[in-house]
Amino acid sequence: MDYNILLDLATDLGYELAMCGAETFRVEESVSRVLSSYGIASEVFAIPNYLIVTVMMEDGTPITRMRRIGSHGNDLDAVEKFSGLSRAYCSQRPEPKEAQRWLEVTRAQRLGYPVPIIYLGYFLGALGFGLLFGGNFPDGLCAGVCGVLVGLVIRFLDAQDTNQFFRTIAASFLMALLAYAFGAMGVAKNPDAITIGALMILVPGLL
Repeated sequence: MDYNILLDLATDLGYELAMCGAETFRVEESVSRVLSSYGIASEVFAIPNYLIVTVMMEDGTPITRMRRIGSHGNDLDAVEKFSGLSRAYCSQRPEPKEAQRWLEVTRAQRLGYPVPIIYLGYFLGALGFGLLFGGNFPDGLCAGVCGVLVGLVIRFLDAQDTNQFFRTIAASFLMALLAYAFGAMGVAKNPDAITIGALMILVPGLL
């Protein structure tokens, strides 16, 4: 049994899950179960920006793989695909090279969304939450515009490789300024609902 190939395979799978926004417990469980299905004992530790996987060879020698998880978003469709792949590994136990091919095929099946669709998601998400939190329809439209601003700021700062905490603070600050500007101009009556609605799209897993 080639421990190195299987360890690389399981680590790559965990990395892909983490990059898609999967919960840390899902990453750890998926990696551990894949290795267990091949009869390999493992220790897996995952946090949002790091993954460590260690297995014990038959002679007791430990092998470890570490992967840094870079900036990533949430892609629930991809999470479902890679989770399904981990279940297929556990139930069918393909040969390592075939398992690697399955992983490459799953990577190629990830959907990409055009930029206008992404911003439409920001707009509709913020609009819906603006209405949900007590705003009227003009408030909802203003929340949608604020949501687009959040998306623009997040994507711009992400391209500059800035810290996620700073991106969130900057997007929230500029969005709040715009929301209260709408209120000051009389365009909207409930800037609080606009602010909360636009902030909701920053909650992990929503967009």
